[in-house]
Amino acid sequence: MGYRILAVISVALLGAIWAQSPAARPEFEVASIKRNTSGDAGSYFRPSAGRFSTTNVTLKNLLTYAFRVRDFQISGGPSWINSERYDIEAKADSNPTPEQMERMLQGLLADRFTLKVHRETEELPIYVLTVAKNGLKIQPAKEGSCINPEPGKPPPPGQKPSASCGFRGMGRGRYDATRINAAALATDLSALLGRTVVDTTALTEAFEIHLRFAPEDAPDSTSPSIFTAVQEQLGLKLESGKGPVEVLVIDQVEKPSEN
Repeated sequence: MGYRILAVISVALLGAIWAQSPAARPEFEVASIKRNTSGDAGSYFRPSAGRFSTTNVTLKNLLTYAFRVRDFQISGGPSWINSERYDIEAKADSNPTPEQMERMLQGLLADRFTLKVHRETEELPIYVLTVAKNGLKIQPAKEGSCINPEPGKPPPPGQKPSASCGFRGMGRGRYDATRINAAALATDLSALLGRTVVDTTALTEAFEIHLRFAPEDAPDSTSPSIFTAVQEQLGLKLESGKGPVEVLVIDQVEKPSEN
């Protein structure tokens, strides 16, 4: 089962991005948006140096990428933002940073989808990540146990993605991470659970994590639920609660004209 690589959500960075006025946002030199009617199940993001490419993605997928939010943090909008799928090919006139690429995508969505959004903070159900009563079951990662990736350079041929420090990936019923802290784990559990997970463990060490659990669509699986797996395999616990959650509210959106 392939992995989906995850990125760390930075609320502070999101606020800084949002503070930019539309006029200050960099723009793609050329961009094409076409509806995808293939019926394929997979969807792909392929950002690269100076280019942004997607295949078979929904507008909600694009919003999560552009604004660094999870889909459960997106409120409002018509039903088609979850069903209509698009291919995008966009080219910048330079080699923008990931943050600049996100702002370019924000501008593209505003132009082509007539998108208008704002942020709110709402009191919503959350999970609180704590150390379980019987204690932690994972050990801090050892020095030299992974390879620090060089910024802007791909890994050497033959090197597994999981060999890189900071690797985080999930597949069906599995989650693996190489040298990450509890805060990053909480972020990734948010994606798995569809609800914000708040880290209250006070753990600052980096860990190597391997989690195996029953997928949601396999109720008869002999594997434990993700809640049981987190406690039995990691020595952590997920507790239900309520707390402030940042929400991206869609005020206006329209289907784009293809070009």
